[in-house]
Amino acid sequence: MKILFICAAMFCFSGSIVTAQTNVTFTVSGKNIIDPCGNIFIPRGINYSLLDDWNFPSNLNNGELSSQIIQANPNTVRIQWYADYGQSSRPAYSLSDLDSVVSRFDRANIVSIVELHDLTGSKDYTEFNNRILSWWLQPEVLQFIHSHKSHLIVNLANEFGPAMYPPPDYNLDTNYNAEIPAWVSNYKNAITSMRNAGVTVPIMIDATNYGIDLNMALNNGATLEDYDPLHNIIISVHGYWNNTLQTMSIMAGQISQAAFPIILGETGNADANCDTLFWYNYLLQYCQNDHVGWLAWTWNRDECSIRNMTANTPGAPTDGQFNTLMPYGATIVNDTSFGLATHAVKACFNNPATGINELTESDWNFYPNPATDHINISSAHNIPVEAISVWNINGQKMDNIFTNKKATVSTTYTGNLSAGIYIIEFADDKGNTYRRKFIKE
Repeated sequence: MKILFICAAMFCFSGSIVTAQTNVTFTVSGKNIIDPCGNIFIPRGINYSLLDDWNFPSNLNNGELSSQIIQANPNTVRIQWYADYGQSSRPAYSLSDLDSVVSRFDRANIVSIVELHDLTGSKDYTEFNNRILSWWLQPEVLQFIHSHKSHLIVNLANEFGPAMYPPPDYNLDTNYNAEIPAWVSNYKNAITSMRNAGVTVPIMIDATNYGIDLNMALNNGATLEDYDPLHNIIISVHGYWNNTLQTMSIMAGQISQAAFPIILGETGNADANCDTLFWYNYLLQYCQNDHVGWLAWTWNRDECSIRNMTANTPGAPTDGQFNTLMPYGATIVNDTSFGLATHAVKACFNNPATGINELTESDWNFYPNPATDHINISSAHNIPVEAISVWNINGQKMDNIFTNKKATVSTTYTGNLSAGIYIIEFADDKGNTYRRKFIKE
């Protein structure tokens, strides 16, 4: 389904002033990530351990946590997914379930990074090709990527590659450095396969040693960036660093000065065993100072209780709710120096350039806006409207509205809506879908 977005005057939903979209995907220019409107974009957001929530997908329409995450104001959410979760007792899930979640973040003007978690800590390249790469190359997955390409980044595999202390016995691997070329070669092959399949979105690649090896990333990131024919690679390091404050300040500076984009795809306040605490607040301040992107681990469902941003209470009304922010989560969201509430600037990807046979804002009339009890949609070319829905800014569909569709003017009655900002979505008779922000008074 083609989706066209219309902005009010010159303002996208994010509030950014733009004139026209220059690309249909996020791109890379030197060390910067560029949004589809041509603006430098700094990811600041949250990891969402989606498939570790065994209530998903049965809770898609009754408790799925994207609406709670949206309230934290991230501009990016990294979504955990599995080609195969590996436990038969885990409730079944499908690509359409993932599509629903990504669509909800899209409606809130949030970028989704989808990552496969299957081979965390593995260096089995055969299994990578058979499970990870083959999943991404499925026709239905390629279509999913294409349909969300304006607001999607593909993170091929979580923490795949050699490690200093690899599983299962976690003994020192004295050959660690010698194994890096094979890792580079593996990802070159993956880049070729993805680009040959028509994938144009940025590809994110986690660093080795469970993502934490910044030196390896600095030494090899440019090789992968140059190898990609689209030069659209983002390197992700995981900032679980038990270093001095001075060292972490230097590391943030090294990331900022790299010739290619590096972000902290994960960062947190403690290690996985919950026995080592990190100076994460200082690290995020250094990232703020040096314009480095970061994504906090994790909203909930972590076995280390203090690494959960919100209540981790499966089945309880408090589970994952924004109003249950833990001290760690409250810092991530509300810290005045680097927190998401103040510093996560949304990307502009809902304002496509006008192409041949595409409709522009002048082709549609929306009135009155602000609205009180109704809003009208009409086409300058007498194009019929086939479907209308209304969503709040948290990505929730409003069920308390009804519409009167006519050949020339369609009226949506908004009297039952509370005052606030909403998005009206409608489709024409060609299957194109449009969105427009309006204010209900």
